[in-house]
Amino acid sequence: MTLDLGGRTVRTWAYGETAPGPLLRATAGDLMRVDVDNQLPVATSVHWHGLALRNDMDGVPGMTQDPIAAGGSFRYEFTVPDPGTYFYHPHSGVQLDRGLYGVLVVDDPAEPGPYDHEWIVVLDDWVDGTGRTPDQVLADLQQAGGDGSMGGTAGMDHGSMMGGSMMGGMHGMEGMQSPLLGGAGDISYPYYLVNGRAATDPDTLAASRDSGCASGSSTPARTRRSGSPSVGTA
Repeated sequence: MTLDLGGRTVRTWAYGETAPGPLLRATAGDLMRVDVDNQLPVATSVHWHGLALRNDMDGVPGMTQDPIAAGGSFRYEFTVPDPGTYFYHPHSGVQLDRGLYGVLVVDDPAEPGPYDHEWIVVLDDWVDGTGRTPDQVLADLQQAGGDGSMGGTAGMDHGSMMGGSMMGGMHGMEGMQSPLLGGAGDISYPYYLVNGRAATDPDTLAASRDSGCASGSSTPARTRRSGSPSVGTA
């Protein structure tokens, strides 16, 4: 897909031509079916981050399922167990460090939510297509002294190293070294995205005061948190 970074466009990988990917929504106890059509040039999978699932639906290639080959497809089918806000992403190489992630919201049938509006916010730091690719950044880290395991998760084929990974903010802090990467150094991110948009091209959210959700109001809000990329609903 082509992603607009506020005037600069880059090519990246994404689910359904959007970054973040399409919102998936279910109610706890629902049977969810997701058909993955892999049009990438490499194998992939989808991991349902935070959901307690049986192994064959967990989406870790080489451990819980065979990878979905390029040009292949796979159906994920499982009963959604617990309410909350989660996200889905690959567990293959540095694919997560492109636009391959999206939000899964599981509603609680017993908790309709005391709010009038809901906003889903996904935060990510971005490097793909800005003169570097995630693969090049990983190669530079390895050459600079990393052990190549990217946090000891190489056995899961999950080489993610960006702030969008489970290692969070370890790498964007100048002068700091990641204990997971040894002395491999830091990563400089030229962009920080909110729902796939840069600060120079924001997506404005607004509600009227009559709805009880205006900016600065004291209306109670419900926020759920999940892993990285940072995901929450309010």
